[in-house]
Amino acid sequence: MKARILVMILLVLGMGVFAPAASYADKPDKPGRPDSPGKSEEAHGKGKAKGRSKDKLDEKELKEWDREMRQNEQERNRELDQARREATKAGKPELYTAKAAEIDRRYDEKAAAINAKYNVDPDAPASGGAEPPAQPSDSPEKHPPDSPEKRAPDGPTSAPANAPTKHEDPKRQTAPTAPRFNGANFAGDWKTNVGVVTIRQHGDHATGSYSDGRTIEGTVNGSTLTGTWSGKNNNGGAFEATIEGNVLKGGFSTKDKKNNKWVGQRIEDFSGKWQSSAGPMEIEQVGDEVTGRYGEGLKSGFKGSVEGDLLHGKWKAGDKNGTFWFRKTGDTLEGKWAGGDEKPYKEWTAKR
Repeated sequence: MKARILVMILLVLGMGVFAPAASYADKPDKPGRPDSPGKSEEAHGKGKAKGRSKDKLDEKELKEWDREMRQNEQERNRELDQARREATKAGKPELYTAKAAEIDRRYDEKAAAINAKYNVDPDAPASGGAEPPAQPSDSPEKHPPDSPEKRAPDGPTSAPANAPTKHEDPKRQTAPTAPRFNGANFAGDWKTNVGVVTIRQHGDHATGSYSDGRTIEGTVNGSTLTGTWSGKNNNGGAFEATIEGNVLKGGFSTKDKKNNKWVGQRIEDFSGKWQSSAGPMEIEQVGDEVTGRYGEGLKSGFKGSVEGDLLHGKWKAGDKNGTFWFRKTGDTLEGKWAGGDEKPYKEWTAKR
């Protein structure tokens, strides 16, 4: 009996010594543990070092990065211009819409690959940008008022340069923000004296394309765009243009002549789905060329061209046809139509 009691006492005391080890769930997460995916936070993207801004590249890297990005944008514009000409020639604007989306996706991926190659983050702030100032070690935000860590050491000390003064509210301190581009927006389609020019703009950098595979590239400063244009057989030169409302005015140079006039007007985008006084309406637009369908079942149609905010052309419904025009203001169309040579016109309105 005594032996049994002695054994039980030893077993009870032994539980403290031979208790099972803490489970994996009680331990800090480590790569390779049985109940984890076996990847560190960095492998999941957490804590992963972000790319640098392009101004952190050395001179050689910046030159190569810029060359590859420019070449990528020029090739994109050439393909978009080719797709636009083919769709216009076929009289099927919807072909361009699908093709342009595929071209943009492909060249966006190429641009991302170039940034990855040079470890560039296009969203990273430039040097001296939106980095918040370091918080003073004795900031009242860090320690409670009576905290011993906040008490000043014996003897005079100088406050950190960015520390709040005695009467300042530290919460009102704001971090500097990266400068934002506030120049004019040249992006879009323009009907000019040298043809329809399509301009793409990212910040102050603009590229574009127009007839016969010609391209432009330049920089926006305020309401002015300056740069160079290039075409076949090494043709090219400089250009400058300014925006006044929806009007573009400027000039360009060629090998033979320095002062060539370049003027145009922004082409409004009429594309999309509309609810009109003649029933539902869908419009496809490529540059200044437009095709549309309307009415019950979208069985009637029209074709036209855009000049600024004016769309005009011819409609057809069964064996009937006539002319029409729309004036665009925001998401509203105000217009009129007539059959054949009928006058006066009757109202035709629509809202997007």
